[in-house]
Amino acid sequence: MMPYIHVNLAFLFRLVCAALAGAIVLWVALAAAPSTAIVGVAFCMIAVLLLAVYRVNYLHPSVVFLVPWMGVLILSAVPMSDYARPLATGTYFVLIGSFFAWLMASSGAPVTLVHHPGSAPEDELPVIGALRRSVPAALFLAFAGLYSLALLEIAVSGYVPIVELVTSGNSGYETFGIPSLHGAFYAFANALGCLSIYLFFATGRRTYLLLFLSVIGIHIALVTRGNMLTLLVQAFIIRCLMRGQVPRWKVALAAVVALTLFSIAGEFRSGDIKQLLSIKEEYSSLPAGIFWFYGYSYFNVLNLENTISYLPEPLFDGSMFHGLLPTVFRPEPALDVVKELPAMAVTSYIYPIYLDIGPVGVILTTALLGYITALFYRRAVRQRRFLDVSIYATLYYCALMSFFVNFWLFLPLMFQLFFFWAFDRYFFVVHSARLSPQSAVRQT
Repeated sequence: MMPYIHVNLAFLFRLVCAALAGAIVLWVALAAAPSTAIVGVAFCMIAVLLLAVYRVNYLHPSVVFLVPWMGVLILSAVPMSDYARPLATGTYFVLIGSFFAWLMASSGAPVTLVHHPGSAPEDELPVIGALRRSVPAALFLAFAGLYSLALLEIAVSGYVPIVELVTSGNSGYETFGIPSLHGAFYAFANALGCLSIYLFFATGRRTYLLLFLSVIGIHIALVTRGNMLTLLVQAFIIRCLMRGQVPRWKVALAAVVALTLFSIAGEFRSGDIKQLLSIKEEYSSLPAGIFWFYGYSYFNVLNLENTISYLPEPLFDGSMFHGLLPTVFRPEPALDVVKELPAMAVTSYIYPIYLDIGPVGVILTTALLGYITALFYRRAVRQRRFLDVSIYATLYYCALMSFFVNFWLFLPLMFQLFFFWAFDRYFFVVHSARLSPQSAVRQT
């Protein structure tokens, strides 16, 4: 009984912290108007304290959602581009309201992992489930189907994107593939990749690692950086939940390296980012990676603000769910993104929701997403079943990239959940006995 009371007290403490922080930011907003930039700075100062409450656990739903948006708000207060301007009060209302809605909804998730694999007493170990005897044959058929689909898309398209990129300088990835089947193909590929890496970390068998790497190879051949990034993040979260967390300094170093590589690739494809974003001379000596993050985060907020200013009333037409429809059934958008800069047409997760159901709908939807993400986080850290771990890895990616686009309403990503469910039902046997990670996933 006592552990249950302790967990609830911890939850109440985090909930009170989030509510109190929101009240402080609201007070600053009322006192600082019309200097709205101070509101963003105040939120970031409060967010640092909240990160301390969550012990900077990068696996936690609150932390993964909070950190990228802190970067966006900090950059919004730095006028490094000729396009930069103070954000309107209404924009801050939507942003800050959504942030605290997420924080309060996800405050019930445990701050740290319940235990690390192999460190808990035998009677506290989670149920993972055993593999069915038919797994090797089923995996062979699944990957044979994946490779066959890849060859079919290549045959229909008439080229391999990586070969086109090397020979002509244009990969043609935007027109590659069979419409409507293409997104399902990538969802199937990444779901198989998640299953393979889960089995590798659960059993240690290198065959599963090779299968995972073959999915990465497909993404490289088809020049689909977005799907490869998705799978790499999912694999990292699965690794942390199955084997224990990677030290924070290594994660920070990997993030810096990834941002550097992204900026190099972006410069190769799009040219000088400083010229593209009209970066002011006094900021031109900063690393290029900062400008790329600035372009794909702050300009998303400017696009959102333009939409808020342009759209007097929400559409209430269900358009936020259009991204979950196959391409052949997807209607043309009633209103396009009001772009601040044509080259930066991407939006944050807020845009389609705001367009459909307005600011209050954004806040309520954010709270729902935060609650669902926290729910699967609790299940993942306590049970480490494939279904829970893989779903949380996917929702984690959505939260991490929420400043960029709404992946919660993106069919190629969300369709993975169906494959996770199917794989969990077909590959795993649920046992009532509690098994260790080394013995739980075994042939039966």
